[in-house]
Amino acid sequence: MNIQHKIYLASVIGAVIIVFLAVFGFGPLVLEIKKTAALALESREKLISLEIMDKNYIENTEKDYQEIEARVEEIIKNRFIDKSEAVKFFEALEAIAASTNNQIEISVADFPLLNLSLKGSFADLMKFLGWLENGPYLIDVRSLGISRVGSLNEETENVPVGTIKSNIKINVYTHEKN
Repeated sequence: MNIQHKIYLASVIGAVIIVFLAVFGFGPLVLEIKKTAALALESREKLISLEIMDKNYIENTEKDYQEIEARVEEIIKNRFIDKSEAVKFFEALEAIAASTNNQIEISVADFPLLNLSLKGSFADLMKFLGWLENGPYLIDVRSLGISRVGSLNEETENVPVGTIKSNIKINVYTHEKN
């Protein structure tokens, strides 16, 4: 074999190796690069979409906050009891107790914490508690104790059958006028 044949043979083998590398080496690599680029583009689009959603959520939250902030003063005035007008609240408690056929005693140890003692039927007590829960004031019932009248050696003359005595501790949410 002469030199020229060796050069042709080496050129052909080199060309076959280059074609083999191009088909089996670089081809899959190029396909993987295309897949990765498409995935990166899709991820970028999702990220942009999430950014827009977050921006809209933040704007809506800020708008909701401003609406709530504008109503806070109204909520405090309407639902919280003004400390200087506590007597009106006590009168309201007495009126509701009377309208639900309960006898009430209110003791104030440390306002806004109140102790209420009620005498009446269980159904009447439930009506009174319903008013506390659904009434116009923000009230937190801390404890509720119920006992049957006469079960604790109490005077039971002229007391209807089924009368109960209940002790309710409530916390009244208050505010002070500016």
